[in-house]
Amino acid sequence: MREFYASIDTILWGRKSHDWLLAYYARQGKTEGLSDTRLKNYVFSKHPPARPAAGAEFVTEPLKAFTQRLRAAPRAFR
Repeated sequence: MREFYASIDTILWGRKSHDWLLAYYARQGKTEGLSDTRLKNYVFSKHPPARPAAGAEFVTEPLKAFTQRLRAAPRAFR
């Protein structure tokens, strides 16, 4: 798993998975460093929160269009 994780630069989250992660950290008493800042974290949601958690960028456009644009862009997080 470490090899795989070291090979990625971006994580695509669904809103429910992201919310679950935040709730899990809240139960653990963790309030900072919720996202790995070495990676780009995109969360897909039709209704993004007014104040998203630090380190997460919410995306409202369709997944296919976004991923095509993402794949075409130069990789910034390596």
